Amino acid sequence: MKHRTKLSLLACIPITAALLTAETKAAITATAAEISGDVIFTATGSINTTGLDLSNIAFGTPHLLQPGRGQFSVGVQPYNFLFETGLVASIIPIASGPSAIGPFSNTVFTPTLILGQGAFALFEGSIFYLPVSYISGSEIPSGSTIYGSQTLASLLIPEGTYVWSLANGETITLNAIPEASTTILLGLGGLFASTRRRRAV
Repeated sequence: MKHRTKLSLLACIPITAALLTAETKAAITATAAEISGDVIFTATGSINTTGLDLSNIAFGTPHLLQPGRGQFSVGVQPYNFLFETGLVASIIPIASGPSAIGPFSNTVFTPTLILGQGAFALFEGSIFYLPVSYISGSEIPSGSTIYGSQTLASLLIPEGTYVWSLANGETITLNAIPEASTTILLGLGGLFASTRRRRAV
């Protein structure tokens, strides 16, 4: 129940963050938000894979978080992108973007809870994983990755916005949002929704 309540609140954060930052053109907007003592990764958006170099291989453990090596994921279950289960990923090279989220470090973090079947993962700031069944231009699969009893600081993720670009110009944006800003975004998201409802009446 605790996580369900948090996730219902977090559903509007990526949209609100995209509206309030300069990165509104991001094809996928991911959010690493502090809320009630946890850090939760969520994402929304779609990717046009036209013109991209796709290969259906996978390696490593993309569900793990390694900020110092530019690795994070949203809703990726352990091993569901590996050959052992018969579920592989489309591997897309990153054209440009940061090689790490914050200072270089080999520290690895394991999620407390993963919900979903694999929205996407980014590995070493140079490889973008999508489910092999993903249809170009469709909404990415829903999911979330939760790190219980953590903060952005304890996960070695500096507050800020990180942007990676693919060869065809599509982008992936990660907004790392501390607790206070999360509260503000949720409030602004509610205000935005309320304003739209009043206009519709």
